[in-house]
Amino acid sequence: MDFTSRPIDLMRLAWSCAKLQRDAQQVIALRMLGLSGMRHMPSDEANRMVQEKPPVFAKAALTATMVGLRGGGLDHVMYAYVKPLSETARDNRLRLTGGGMPSDTDFDETEQ
Repeated sequence: MDFTSRPIDLMRLAWSCAKLQRDAQQVIALRMLGLSGMRHMPSDEANRMVQEKPPVFAKAALTATMVGLRGGGLDHVMYAYVKPLSETARDNRLRLTGGGMPSDTDFDETEQ
């Protein structure tokens, strides 16, 4: 695996962080509305939001550590850490809203 940093790698990291921030804010807002009774929320959501965090953060840390041990640059290590968090936040947003947003298809992270 080539860990040479390219401008597209930095853009991919920045885009992933921006999507994580967007999705996390939406999930927090939706959960707060649900917990306050202003919006329907699945009955197991309160437990789910607590139980999902340790495994996701552990996966992120392990993945980032492995990339770093293989000689990955800082941008590759950070992307490896952010990716599982971003995927989980996106999945939560989609589950809580019942669908996606048009911006989900603006940029495909798998294309390089």
